[in-house]
Amino acid sequence: RKIGFACDYEKVIESTPVEPLKKIIRDFNAELYVLNIAFHDAEISAEKINESMYINVLLKEFNPAYQTILSNDITEGINWFAEEQKLDWIFVIPKKHNLVDKMFSRSKTKELLYQTTIPVLCIHE
Repeated sequence: RKIGFACDYEKVIESTPVEPLKKIIRDFNAELYVLNIAFHDAEISAEKINESMYINVLLKEFNPAYQTILSNDITEGINWFAEEQKLDWIFVIPKKHNLVDKMFSRSKTKELLYQTTIPVLCIHE
């Protein structure tokens, strides 16, 4: 099996449920792909680089493959990668949004759930 972990490289240590992810990878003896969606015109900050190093340390025992996908749409980027790599699952961590975000934008996790054909496992922070 192949599992894709969609990671935004924000507050990795505080928000990543590492033990459930590790258990799933071990139980299925799965290959792990850590993917991050970067917008075409976005600059990569030093903070994102540091956060990516944290996820590397947390998951190093699985020797994951890391992929940054350039896309202006998170759902399209994840779906494209899932098809290219023939992923069996996508693992996501839904983020909590403030009231303004909830009123004016759709949840990226909900959008992914409606627009993908492979199972998505959501585990909260």
